[in-house]
Amino acid sequence: MSTTLFDVAAVRRRFSALDRDLVFFDGPGGTQVPDEVIGAIAGYLRDTNANVSGPYETSRLTEELVDRARTTGAAFLGCSYDEVVFGANMSTLNFALSRTAGREWQRGDEILVTRLDHDANISPWLELAHDRGLEVRFADIREDTSLDMDHLSQLLSPRTKVVAFPVASNAVGTLTDVRAIADLAHEAGALAWADAVHYGPHGPIDAAAWGVDVLICSPYKFFGPHLGLAYGRRELLESWRPYKVRPAPNQPVGHRFETGTLPHDPSRRQGSRDLSGRRHREGRLRRTGDRSSSGER
Repeated sequence: MSTTLFDVAAVRRRFSALDRDLVFFDGPGGTQVPDEVIGAIAGYLRDTNANVSGPYETSRLTEELVDRARTTGAAFLGCSYDEVVFGANMSTLNFALSRTAGREWQRGDEILVTRLDHDANISPWLELAHDRGLEVRFADIREDTSLDMDHLSQLLSPRTKVVAFPVASNAVGTLTDVRAIADLAHEAGALAWADAVHYGPHGPIDAAAWGVDVLICSPYKFFGPHLGLAYGRRELLESWRPYKVRPAPNQPVGHRFETGTLPHDPSRRQGSRDLSGRRHREGRLRRTGDRSSSGER
């Protein structure tokens, strides 16, 4: 059995926020931010603050920064560069993307969510259902807080358009079998729509290997600023008509869903990989009943 040495004091020195008599136990509320991230954001605002598409140096530097951020985001999510979407936060991204997905759905079509989901992966679907006359069905959980896969399977029908589910529960930490859920959704002709907000700080994400169509998470859960980060399967993103202003570019395809001018300064955070790389190696979540990690799926 190998042992990993973890220098707690060295890690604490990277977080000025910890230089106080206070203990942070609010995991769902996000993480504190290391000083190098704060410095990177301040450096961008001081030296290269600009909008994109300008014929001047700071604009070109901002475009290079966003390009690096998209490349890093792709590595983090396990997808290609053009499948990355940035947004204000997970909730805002989910409302926008769910509205886009549902443009052509018809009255009586069905959406399947789970009792493990946190509300940012339920309310967008409830609101869409309210506006378009859709039906929302809830897959139950078992006594041990694991997802009842039999019940989920029973709820699927030819009218199911999307199966929205968490990779890990925001409330109790239970892991789901992402690949199995995605396969069930696809067999029914539905999209597999994963919420990785709570899982992101604890284990590696591989959207392509999992077979999901959409996956959304929040960098402020893993030492970054408040920002939303999403994966969308390229063919799916290309098939959607986005809500966007006319002058906004259509390439890379994920950029079509980034409405307005985003805060570019947090994007610099995406270049700071050491802490997020460490969480892949050391992070763990429990799976109720099955203690295997998601990497063994």
